[in-house]
Order: sequence, then structure tokens, then C-alpha cells
Amino acid sequence: MVDTQRTLADLLSRLPDNDTGQIDPQDIRDLVATLRSGSGEISLTAPGNVVVVNDNVTWLEIPGPWALSPDAFNWSMPGPARLRYNGTTPRMVHAAATVEIDLVAGANKTVEFAVGVNGAPWVPSISQQLVSAGLQHEATALHAAPMVVPGDFLSLLLRNIDSLDDISIDYANLFAMDMAM
Repeated sequence: MVDTQRTLADLLSRLPDNDTGQIDPQDIRDLVATLRSGSGEISLTAPGNVVVVNDNVTWLEIPGPWALSPDAFNWSMPGPARLRYNGTTPRMVHAAATVEIDLVAGANKTVEFAVGVNGAPWVPSISQQLVSAGLQHEATALHAAPMVVPGDFLSLLLRNIDSLDDISIDYANLFAMDMAM
């Protein structure tokens, strides 16, 4: 039988009293599968990708090319800039990201970054960075702790809130580790 993630409540309900033999070897394997953390990481593989800014309200995903780490477990990359949770139970996730940017033109612009959950910014992760001048690398780190369900995806989002100046991405990565709840 395949080892499957189950809810902790289901598994723990069998532990108090095993006089009736309710706990079998499959339950133990499922417990291990349930408690095992999954993780995945995507990284930008070529610097200089330009995010075209059409307004200063819309959150934009950072364009690729992106690559998924080969040791990802329960996470995949369904498309550029997205890290999808493939587990079978809801999980709390610690997501961490790093982004380094330049302005294509202009100076003294404020850029906002966020970890996105299903395309929307995870509000507690929003960070602002003042970019002093073009070709002056500015970096920021982000963290988020959302709950996810199977099929949810994370991404890196940004927007230039001061102008319509485009943004060049020098480096970006997004890491996620899920935990049973």
C-alpha cells in the first residue's frame, strides 16, 4: 500500500489505546509520511530579465527563466516563477525569498515586493525597497508563513509604486518548507 499523508487528528486518534489493534504498520508509515516536511526552491537562472511596469497598482510575477531545485519534495514548478504545493493535506509553509533589482531608468523609486499565494500578495510579507539609481543593485529578503492546500502556488511579486519605470531583475529565488499542522 502507498504511504499517504493523513490528517494528524486521524492518526493521533488511534494512539491513545491500541488494545484493539487499531494501529497497524501502515498507520505508522502514514504517520511518518504525514510528519515529513516537504520543500522546494526555484531560482532565476539568467539575470537581466525586465519587468515591464504598466501601472503602479498591479502586482507582477517576476519573469523567468526559472529552475526548480532537483531535491524538491511535494513541490513542483508548474510554470515560470511558480512553486506549487503537491502534498495531500493542508500545511503551514515557511517561505523565504531574495530579490536583487535595478531600475531600467529613473532614480529614487520605491519598489514593493511580496511572496504571492495563488497570485495575490501575502500581506505580512510585503517589503518596500528604495532604489536610488539605475544599475545600483538593491536587494531585499522576504518571509511568509501562509497555510496552503494541495494545488496552491507561491510566487515572487513586485510593483513599482512611484512610477512606470521598468525593473531589471538581477537575482531571485524562492524557497518553501511545509510543516504538518
